Order: sequence, then C-alpha cells, then structure tokens
Amino acid sequence: NYHTVPETRYQISRSASVWTMKDRDGNSYQFGGNNSTAHSQQYVQNGIYYRWDLNLVQDTNGNQETLTYVQDVQSDSNVSWVRSAYPASIAYGSAQITFSCSGDVSTSDGTLRYDDPISTTNNPAPKVMENRHLDSISINFNGSLIRKYTFGYNIGISDSDLNSQSSSDYGGIYYAGMLKLLRITQYGADNSSTLPAMTFSYQDLQLYRNDSSNSTYSGN
Repeated sequence: NYHTVPETRYQISRSASVWTMKDRDGNSYQFGGNNSTAHSQQYVQNGIYYRWDLNLVQDTNGNQETLTYVQDVQSDSNVSWVRSAYPASIAYGSAQITFSCSGDVSTSDGTLRYDDPISTTNNPAPKVMENRHLDSISINFNGSLIRKYTFGYNIGISDSDLNSQSSSDYGGIYYAGMLKLLRITQYGADNSSTLPAMTFSYQDLQLYRNDSSNSTYSGN
C-alpha cells in the first residue's frame, strides 16, 4: 500500500497498471486499467507507465461515474508513446458530459496546435506536450441535449504571438506561442439559441525571447 505526502489517511493500492484510492468517506477512485487511461511511454524495450488518468468513481451506495479519454499516440522507429490525452466523456446514470477537442495543423510531428513547438534539424519537438484545445462541452440527459458550451481562441485572427517562435538558441529551436481563450458561448437545448458570450481580454507582458531592452540577456 501507498500513502500521500502530506498524510491524508487515504487508502491507496496498486495492481499492475491500476491504482485505486479510497477516501475517508469510503468513496473509491480508480486510475488506469485500460488503454485510454494508462499511458505507456515506450522509450525502452518494455513499456513505462508515466501517467494514470481517473476512469472510475464509486460511492458507498455503488453509484458509479465513468470517464473516458482520447489519446494522441505517436510512433518513431517502431517505438510508440502517448503524447497527450484529454477527457472524452463523463457518465453518471442517465447523465453524460462529452468533450470535443482538436488540433490546428498537420505537420511532420503529427497534428499540433499553432502554438506548439515544431522540430528542427538539431532539436526535435517535445515527446510529450499538449497538442489540442477544448472546443466544446455538451451536457446530455437520457440522450437529449440540455446545454452546450463552445470555446473560441485567437485562431484565424491576426496574432503574431499565437504561432510557435523560432530562435537561433541551441542550434535552432522553436518555443511555444500563446494560445488565448477569447470567448465562451452557452447554447440551449435546441443547440442554436445562445446567451451573450463571455469574453476575455489580455495584457501581453514582455517575454525574454523578445526582450529588446536587455542587450546582455542571451538565454531563451
């Protein structure tokens, strides 16, 4: 058995690729256990698990909440690994929440967001990174839509900071850009009527990679 630091008096156990945690109220949480929740990163001959996602919650009355995920699996020279994973659905009885996410552009590094670093001759793209953005959340009951939320970003508008930024550092490298959430829109059960969107604005602060006022700085 395992325990947390600091101590929480939760009961934690592991069996193969499954972690189970029981809190002090008797609720049980399961992490891993299937291909969509146990992330195997195979950089060596045997798979190495590096992340376990929550896939089952059960209370003391036996009521269960199940969670599923969508994974982005990459491969290179017959070696595969999970680069990223995102919630796909949460189900509790007749209620279900579904999540939709996507990338922006297809590259030699796979599907990426515009703000993701890309490979150069000397520096490959990160093996593990976030490469999708959340597009919508739909809430359904007994198969019927109750409401939906959509998310809008600075994609498709003129924003020089969105795209990943190239630099001559380390023999040529790309740094991440800045993906900005601009609005959240709520839709009704008819999937067409909307409330006024909640909008966001930002104040951009100077980044070292663009620091024109510090002539002695040589890092990233």
